[in-house]
Amino acid sequence: MGPKPYKRKEAVGRKPAVWTVRVELPRVNGKREWQAETVYGDERKAKSRQKDMMTEVQKLSEPVRSSRGKGLTVAQLFELWLEAPKSNGQPRAESSRYQERRRFERHVAPTLGPRKASSVTKQELRDLYTSLGRGSVKPPRAPLSPESVHKIHELVRSIYAEGLEQELVSQNPALTIRRTKPPTPAPKAPSVRSVQTLMLHLEQTDYDLYCAVYLASSVGARRSEILALKWGDLTKSVGAIDLTSGLIRVPGVDEPVVTDTKTGEGAQKIPLERHLMRALKVMNDRRLDAAKDAIVCHNDRLMFPANLEGTIPWHPDVYTKRLKDAQLDAIGLREAITWKDLRAFAATELARHGEGVHVAQAVLRHKSLITTLKFYASVRTSDLQKATKNHGKRLIDYGAAADDEPPWWEDEKDDSQSIS
Repeated sequence: MGPKPYKRKEAVGRKPAVWTVRVELPRVNGKREWQAETVYGDERKAKSRQKDMMTEVQKLSEPVRSSRGKGLTVAQLFELWLEAPKSNGQPRAESSRYQERRRFERHVAPTLGPRKASSVTKQELRDLYTSLGRGSVKPPRAPLSPESVHKIHELVRSIYAEGLEQELVSQNPALTIRRTKPPTPAPKAPSVRSVQTLMLHLEQTDYDLYCAVYLASSVGARRSEILALKWGDLTKSVGAIDLTSGLIRVPGVDEPVVTDTKTGEGAQKIPLERHLMRALKVMNDRRLDAAKDAIVCHNDRLMFPANLEGTIPWHPDVYTKRLKDAQLDAIGLREAITWKDLRAFAATELARHGEGVHVAQAVLRHKSLITTLKFYASVRTSDLQKATKNHGKRLIDYGAAADDEPPWWEDEKDDSQSIS
């Protein structure tokens, strides 16, 4: 059954207790590994979930144990890869597990799922990628984009890499297949005027959304991080905020899932500009006046909730639509702005105003500087125009400084005269 559920946090008011439940996975090469999950509720719910996890592990382990001498199927190898921890040792997020399973079951399993993993050849994988790119008539399937085919190839290669590491297969047929990675679209950051226009409009029409956009465009907060913010994350005495968790929705799971930030790199005590702190205070006061109840802004209540009491979070897709709809009647706004655009805006403005791309990387909490450069630190057209004008001006200045020197052709001697 595994160790008893461990209570990490006690229940406080309407906030349920937080438990960690663990079950042991089938041993591979003598290695002992565990699967852990977070459960919200009482001890009975935690024990029930642990029992269900044990059943799931047994269903997974039986076909694996019985087929070790005969060879695993591609579907079984996928299940082992999905349950294995990532390269950093952390378990896969529920949202990632859902997306990878959906990608495998839709595009790989119908053709290769029941096949023995060791018998799949490179040519079969090439044929699979070609058919996915062309689409099919029966069943009717639209052609996949090169980006989607590339993701499927990366998934297959990762599955076999895990099989090689656990010595369940002898080779990785996807390793020597070279798929050209489609070019990444150029980063898009809205102009300063567009962001200001949007904020001025929201300040008059939707103050809560105005504060959320202010946070995203100033400190690069992600949509999931904004939705997970609670009033306890705001340190009013020093004017700082903590961005340490994110709120996501996983298909098939009724309750929203609170996870670490997208990259796992949270940040505490991020300083906020005084105007932003004042805006958050105004939002706090308006919430208190509307509810006539100080509990709505208690430390454990959501800062940007879907209800006045601060207990129900927004669905991420609904919050995206809310931002989109708010721009429909914004006078003077010439470009649509998304939450990701606001994060790109924060990085771009930090990088172009002297702070530098390394500061932008730190603010956005990217593990790699390449990510900041590749996706967020875009170059403005105005910056390009200014740079080329300044460079052209320097060329003219160089020429003006050398006007008193004779041209090169006047310095050369006439060869015909020198001979005589």
